[in-house]
Amino acid sequence: SSVKPYFQSILEFEKQKSQAGFFMSDATLDRILMQCKAFIKDPDSNYMLEVFARKLEDYGKFSPEDQKKLLDAHEKILKSQVIQRLIQGLESLRGTGVSSRGLAHFSGGKEYYEYLLKSQVGSYASVADIEKRLLSQLSADFKAMQLLLRKNSALIEKLQQNPEIFSTDPEQILQKLSQCITADFPEPPSAPYEVLYVHESMEDYLSPAFYLTPPLDTGTPNVIYINRSGRHSGPELVSTLAHEGFPGHLYQTTSFASCQPEDIRYLISCGGYVEGWATYVESCLPSYADNFIKDSDAKNLSSLYWLNRSINLCIYSLLDISIHEHGWNQSQTARFLRVFGIQKTDVIQEIYQYIVETPANYLKYYWGYLNFLDLKEMQKEELGEAFDLRLFHQKVLEIGPVPFPVLYKYMTQ
Repeated sequence: SSVKPYFQSILEFEKQKSQAGFFMSDATLDRILMQCKAFIKDPDSNYMLEVFARKLEDYGKFSPEDQKKLLDAHEKILKSQVIQRLIQGLESLRGTGVSSRGLAHFSGGKEYYEYLLKSQVGSYASVADIEKRLLSQLSADFKAMQLLLRKNSALIEKLQQNPEIFSTDPEQILQKLSQCITADFPEPPSAPYEVLYVHESMEDYLSPAFYLTPPLDTGTPNVIYINRSGRHSGPELVSTLAHEGFPGHLYQTTSFASCQPEDIRYLISCGGYVEGWATYVESCLPSYADNFIKDSDAKNLSSLYWLNRSINLCIYSLLDISIHEHGWNQSQTARFLRVFGIQKTDVIQEIYQYIVETPANYLKYYWGYLNFLDLKEMQKEELGEAFDLRLFHQKVLEIGPVPFPVLYKYMTQ
């Protein structure tokens, strides 16, 4: 019942944005309205009905009669015209925004972009330095991929056309990950977790998988949701579960919590550390490939998959800077992507539109990853034979989510 005033507050804010010249583009508006309409398309099978009913039953303290009353009231609220009014309110603002374009086209936009790099990514490096490092990594990854394929060109065919050689059971993969990472990472805390699947009504609009951070005062439940519409390939499923589970988000969150940090640490948002860590651990998977790929080329197959993912994330991160710092339009974006073999107009439009709508988002993942990678190499060089990868990871986890200058300070003390 709090949804109605909440949506009303959103509409009021969008009206203020419209009056100030900052309303969303019509392209973005169409994407949001499409999701709203999908949500109310079939009210009798809405996922919120099913989830609410299950949670009431699991709670176990209501009689069947009281559960029925609550379910009826919930359904009545859900089927009210709240979302329809949101749709109408947003539609009335159509045409008051500007066309889809990056922050560079707005007054103060570049300064705001640099603020996002600090506040969301946790990076205080200059945009020019970030761009230079990205280009260096792109070149290194291309060379590494070419070397792999020169040695064994059959790797591509195996990766794309041999699904039977890859593990496919999510819970089994998570179990194996929690065990095989302990050579390089501290023992995972004994925190229970469960794997659930996204309701089919939301499959088109949610990530391939995601981890839900538990409440601070309970530390549970630890839940990983998997979107079955993603049609994951074998290596993609393992990579996704490593990112969300072990040694990614679930592992990092529970490890930090086991250090009993001050509560204020949970109020500080450090997206670059959190997403950068989860991306960094994906790059470690070739070391454990034999556990998930039944093939003599397991490590090389896993390395090829990671290099391809790294190159993609790097390309999107470079585009993020080009669109929001340099002011690239869709035509410039298309020319850049076509250099890398991305030709389809609808794919290019989707990439451009997503980056326009989420400035600095890709850099949380990729620039965050590069910070962990560079910090590791720095410590290897400094400590020489005394470097211990497991202890390196332990110290990173104990420091917890912080901006990168803070992480570097405490890691190098």
